[in-house]
Amino acid sequence: MLFYKLVKNSADYFTFTFVRNPWSRCVSAYKWLMEHPRRRTLYNGKVLPKNTTFGDFVKHISIILDAPHKNYNNLKWHLEHQYKQVCDEKNNICVDYIAHIETFESDMAHVLSINNIPFNQKNLNVKINTTTGHYHDYYDEDTKRIVANIYQKDISLFNYSFYRN
Repeated sequence: MLFYKLVKNSADYFTFTFVRNPWSRCVSAYKWLMEHPRRRTLYNGKVLPKNTTFGDFVKHISIILDAPHKNYNNLKWHLEHQYKQVCDEKNNICVDYIAHIETFESDMAHVLSINNIPFNQKNLNVKINTTTGHYHDYYDEDTKRIVANIYQKDISLFNYSFYRN
């Protein structure tokens, strides 16, 4: 974990991160992927067709995540397990506070208050995309299960469930 290596020897910093519901992240990654052809190129050179369904995309997630590090690409970065960004090699959490995108405003207010920074809601630039429906709408039982299996550690560590939003 790069971040951990940068700050592990300093107690002078308050460190925090935001995590996101894995089911919501997968829908977001799928939408991002489908916007541009070059994003649909997998590590092995295979290009996912423009008409790739969300279900087909979910079935590729494990393959993308298992790609060799030298073939790391933006798509893999979008799908990477979040615990790998906040835990060390022994699975110890290495940040002071884990916030959730789903409760951005209250979590950001908490982070600011810990650091004695006044919270001003009008300074938040929160964009909510309401044009493409809710992430729940993309899933059937099979795809819910596949994502739950892939991201079981994130789900457990960050206290997520399919319906937590």
